[in-house]
Amino acid sequence: MRPKIFCKLVLILTMISQSAMAEKPSVYGPFQALLERHVTEQITPCDGLISWFDYYAALSAQDTADLLQQQNALLAEFDPETLVTREQA
Repeated sequence: MRPKIFCKLVLILTMISQSAMAEKPSVYGPFQALLERHVTEQITPCDGLISWFDYYAALSAQDTADLLQQQNALLAEFDPETLVTREQA
């Protein structure tokens, strides 16, 4: 998988709101799995939060390509007309 495409996909998908992911876990399941495996969060001494995505580990993982293909397929099948309220969107 080419790193540029992978990075763009991760960037786009991180823009999806957490509330949408909570309401439609089956639609965002593969992406959530990718985040759970490769995002690290850390509290700073001043109670701030920093987080980062380990691109190297994600690109090296054997299941990353499969997760991204699954995510692409789910999003391609998703009908935005099912979102009736602003909160769902």
